[in-house]
Amino acid sequence: NDHDLERFLEPYADTVAVYTMPAGQVQYRGKAAMRGRYGPYFEQNPALHCQLLNRIVQGNVVMDHEHVTGRGPQPVRVVATYVIEGGRIARVYFWR
Repeated sequence: NDHDLERFLEPYADTVAVYTMPAGQVQYRGKAAMRGRYGPYFEQNPALHCQLLNRIVQGNVVMDHEHVTGRGPQPVRVVATYVIEGGRIARVYFWR
């Protein structure tokens, strides 16, 4: 929430893959693509804020229920599933 892009990207693997669910389509791959996507969000949306509503951890999988404001005219709720491999986030699945 502090809009520090490099700190935000630090836990992700260089080869991270981000999917939209339930279709399972790849939105983008790689930390460089993630940087290109989130950099403008952070710069253009000073009110961007993500509130963690709930978290479930099961082994190497983390599921977060998030309330996101400042991205558009209406807040959105998202479930993000993070798969951890080698100490880094290797895959992300966004459920909307």
